[in-house]
Amino acid sequence: MRKVSAGVCIRHPSRDDLVLSTSRGLIPPLRWVLVGGNADPGETPLDCAVRETFEETGIRLEPEELLAYDPFVANLEGWETTFYLATRLSRRFKRCSLEGWVAWKPIETILKFVPYEAYNRALFEHFGLLGGQHA
Repeated sequence: MRKVSAGVCIRHPSRDDLVLSTSRGLIPPLRWVLVGGNADPGETPLDCAVRETFEETGIRLEPEELLAYDPFVANLEGWETTFYLATRLSRRFKRCSLEGWVAWKPIETILKFVPYEAYNRALFEHFGLLGGQHA
């Protein structure tokens, strides 16, 4: 059986250096990662990304909102992972009340999570979010 996971890289509406992140763990030191998770049986990567975004952040995305850019698809520890870019979709992300394990974090913070550093770097490069380029 194929193992599938998916998620969304959500850029802040007015700060290009920030992405919406979730903490893996509630006790410091917190490890910040992008929004996403494992697909349910029979679920497409796109549907998984939309569901995981809602479950982890309370933000409802429409699948069409994630199709403006080519997704980042890679193999991560035997999982086929697909990440979509959500950028400047609306001001709703900026006004979103985020507490606890969901927060806007600098891209550099996400890159500090060592187990996925190379994967995340490739993802951010794919979407043009490193080195002054912006999608």
